[in-house]
Amino acid sequence: MGMDVIKRLKMTGSGRSTGGHYSKVRVMGEGNVTGELECDQAKIFGTCTFEKAVKAETFAVFGNAVVRELLTARQIRIYGDADLENTVTRELIIRGNLEIFGTHKGQTVNCKGNLSIKKNCEVDVFHSRGMFSITGLLNADWIDIGLKFGTSQAREIGGETIVIKKDIGLFNGKRDARLIVDSIEGDDISLEATTAKNVRGQKVQIGPDCDIEVVEYQNHLSVSPCAKVARQIKVR
Repeated sequence: MGMDVIKRLKMTGSGRSTGGHYSKVRVMGEGNVTGELECDQAKIFGTCTFEKAVKAETFAVFGNAVVRELLTARQIRIYGDADLENTVTRELIIRGNLEIFGTHKGQTVNCKGNLSIKKNCEVDVFHSRGMFSITGLLNADWIDIGLKFGTSQAREIGGETIVIKKDIGLFNGKRDARLIVDSIEGDDISLEATTAKNVRGQKVQIGPDCDIEVVEYQNHLSVSPCAKVARQIKVR
């Protein structure tokens, strides 16, 4: 953002602000920001509620944060817990728990925590080694999902390259990790541990522990003997 503002906002204990323009915002205790806020850097170590829109270069949550309107930032990092309305960011990093009640738009998502999006997620790259729930559409050019634990889900997944696989190491991950989705559509699709009603692609690989109702493919289809596919349709 590079603003020439030198004001800093620091909240310790219990504090309230009407918003405004700041270089740095830091919340150590309990904070409440009632107006629109614009800053270079925001760090939330305690608990803070932002009642209006927030615009920042970087927005990092180590404690608990609520943003009730649009959050726009170059980078959003969640190490604690955050409830956000709508988000637009170049880079979203999740190591804690994030719930987005609207939509997310950006370039990259890197999730190693828990992500919930109530509407759509539209990015260039979606990378996950955590858990996610997307009520609407997950759309990205490149989707790389490693299933380590629990059940992740989305209504629809669309992209160019889609890779969904079990990511179970010697000391981490659980064998019951799974993705449940209504439909998957892409150019190059490779799946493991996925339950889906419809899969459509040019090149499709159905790996172990998949349960697919219908697969539609144009060029190539391979199905693991440890997978279940009810119908296979070659589309010309």
